Amino acid sequence: MAKSARKGPSASQAIRDYCRDNPDKSPKEVAAELVSRGFATVTAAYVSTIKSLAKKAASEGGAGKSAEAESPTKAAAKVGAKRGRKPRAADSEAASPPASPPARGAGAKGRKATQASTSEITIDALLQAKKLAALLGGVAKAQAALDALAKLGG
Repeated sequence: MAKSARKGPSASQAIRDYCRDNPDKSPKEVAAELVSRGFATVTAAYVSTIKSLAKKAASEGGAGKSAEAESPTKAAAKVGAKRGRKPRAADSEAASPPASPPARGAGAKGRKATQASTSEITIDALLQAKKLAALLGGVAKAQAALDALAKLGG
């Protein structure tokens, strides 16, 4: 059977009104008073919730929930908070070891070393690679020689 509409203020509004008139009352006292007035569903926890929502609305400059009240996810998005687990890309960057400085050969005499990681390819290294490719007879042959060298572990 459907409940009949309540005549008069809602329990939430009754709590707000009573707390406005009696700000020093505890939630237990407010709940006991409103139960005696006929609001059977009012508990101390419910009074605490209504009071905290009223404080939050007052601190935000509003007078309670507005007609354009947003869902919690939209409100969190406004603040800049993101829900869920953080992406793993940041973890992998932090876990990667730092690049070691290039080794200096005995006969380098001020030239930059030819050993560099793929992210630190210098112009000098590219020019030396070009000379090596020309010496071996082309880029394909230089690549084959480098693959063979990698298999030997050098």
